[in-house]
Amino acid sequence: MPNETDNTIQLHTAVELLQCAEALAVARKNARTSEERDETAASIARIEAALPPAIHLLFRSRIRSGQPLVAAAKNGKCRSCHTSMPTGDQFTLITAREPVLCQYCGVLLHLDDEERGRLVQPKSA
Repeated sequence: MPNETDNTIQLHTAVELLQCAEALAVARKNARTSEERDETAASIARIEAALPPAIHLLFRSRIRSGQPLVAAAKNGKCRSCHTSMPTGDQFTLITAREPVLCQYCGVLLHLDDEERGRLVQPKSA
């Protein structure tokens, strides 16, 4: 059974993969040749294969539609749609126990390093 550290690492990795996929989707859209489009499509497929199963549906639906995949949360708000998050989602995001999707715009939320440092206090020994 995965522990909290494993979950945090998996979520952090998923966020990084989704950010790469977003950049590749833009590159695919702006590709000038079919070879460039094929290369970026193959890279996106490799990223999808590496994602945790819980993220696959989000990835497939949003990458195809060109919608954002991830957004940081700051001060209890989604930075994609700027709406306030429910308290329970904020707690789940801080503890990184499971993925948190914005209830309004559907992006996978994460805390950037600055916000995590502000909210998450180190455990004393």
